[in-house]
Amino acid sequence: MRFKLLVGLVDARHSEAVLAAGREAGATGATVINFARGEDEPALTTGFLGWDLGSTRHVVLFLTRDDLAPAILESVSLAGELDTSGGTGLVLQLQVEDAVGLRRQWQQLADKSPPA
Repeated sequence: MRFKLLVGLVDARHSEAVLAAGREAGATGATVINFARGEDEPALTTGFLGWDLGSTRHVVLFLTRDDLAPAILESVSLAGELDTSGGTGLVLQLQVEDAVGLRRQWQQLADKSPPA
């Protein structure tokens, strides 16, 4: 089975909606790292890609089957308002070469139907 890792850096106000959207789109779970923040020169009011560096971010990690990743990416993008509101976050997708520790989720991942 091939995997993708979706790494979301999302505004804390949207993290619950992003998690729910990911699960609805086929994710079997996620890991959330709370209270991430951007870093930039103190004199600047905005940082990377125009984000307000003072706002709280959550890092949301979805490890999923390769063919489910596009639907999850699209779903979390809509839920997090990533393309419609400036400074709400970003999600990137990485190819995973290998993964261990998935025994509990293996059957759930194998049983998921790819999006139509």
